[in-house]
Amino acid sequence: MNALDVDQIIEQPTIVIVGGGIVGLTAALLLKSLGQVTVLDKGGLSPKPLHVADRVLAINHASVQLFKTIGVWSDIQMHARAYDLMQVCDDQSGGQITFDAKVLKIPNLGYFVSQQVIVNALLKRIGQTKAITCYPHTVCEAIERQLRAITVRTSQHSLTANLLVGSDGAHSTLRDLLGFPTDRYKYTQQALTTTIEVESSCQTMAWQKFMEDGTLACLPIDKGNRYGIVWTALPERLQTWQAWSAPAFARLLQSYTDGWLKQVQVISPRLLYPLQFVHARSYIQAHAVLIGDAMHTTHPLAGLGLNVGLLDVASLYTVCRAAQQQHQPFYERLILRRYERQRKANVVKFLMMIEALNYGGTATGWGLQLGRYAGLQMCDRVTCIKRYVARYALGGEFCYDIQS
Repeated sequence: MNALDVDQIIEQPTIVIVGGGIVGLTAALLLKSLGQVTVLDKGGLSPKPLHVADRVLAINHASVQLFKTIGVWSDIQMHARAYDLMQVCDDQSGGQITFDAKVLKIPNLGYFVSQQVIVNALLKRIGQTKAITCYPHTVCEAIERQLRAITVRTSQHSLTANLLVGSDGAHSTLRDLLGFPTDRYKYTQQALTTTIEVESSCQTMAWQKFMEDGTLACLPIDKGNRYGIVWTALPERLQTWQAWSAPAFARLLQSYTDGWLKQVQVISPRLLYPLQFVHARSYIQAHAVLIGDAMHTTHPLAGLGLNVGLLDVASLYTVCRAAQQQHQPFYERLILRRYERQRKANVVKFLMMIEALNYGGTATGWGLQLGRYAGLQMCDRVTCIKRYVARYALGGEFCYDIQS
């Protein structure tokens, strides 16, 4: 693709998305109806074989609707595991709460699916359209601004666009090149992920326990009696457990799940990930916008991070589409401010909730333990509170019109 001459009148808007992860690829498939889209990614942009060690992600109802809109849900659903029970318990106080889809009168609480399944489905769909151009193994090196556009320079390309979308993750190069002011810090915890197989289980139930220094989540996945494990704790503990033999780690895991999982077999490597908090103080500039982890990253304890990023995509699309339908330049700062206003309140609310859960769920003071017990037990008995919490987690608070 040749760089556009910014002195000429651009009849069809051009959009460059930096970052070819789930959020960036979803944005490409939605925004293609507004103009010509180019996706840049420092890695590869081709489907990969599925692997037992692939990261497991939670998908809520709002994300399912978005995937249906762009035509990828049927490919994802084949490998997705629906769950209708979610049990959350507190190791220190003994309190617990259970969410049951039948009680809440909904088909299920959502799905768990491999990250690579979603990426493959999105890439397959992108391969079926001519409105999206992909440049893999491409790194942004510089940004240049013009009066009515913005140019991304790489070692091989010079691409000028009306709208530049940053979706290149928590360590966003584009965010830093554009100079977005950002709050960030590292959590004292890390995350360990692995996949296990058990003798028998309730394959439609997800389970999470809050403990003194982190959380342990067991997430049902598509094949047989398999679970994805996400365990957050202090780095030195996780590093020790990572070095243990698979049978020793399986026994440890079985003891921490109170015997709920039986005959545990570890069937994938145990991988460690650092955890960090990132929040851009502003979400937009003239002709540039952030979405997903480039805009906000937080602790994975609620499993909502991807879903919040997909809501960014839905919000950006609805704002831009409405402006285009009114013959307004959707890439101008005044229009993009509508997206920022729409998302900021919701994102800040989400980040505050996660920080409160992470601190309150692991604090050891007797008063906080008593408060957690009372809060969990009360919420478990009051259906209307459960419905509100479930509605938020399922994306029910956010009703973007994303029909393309």
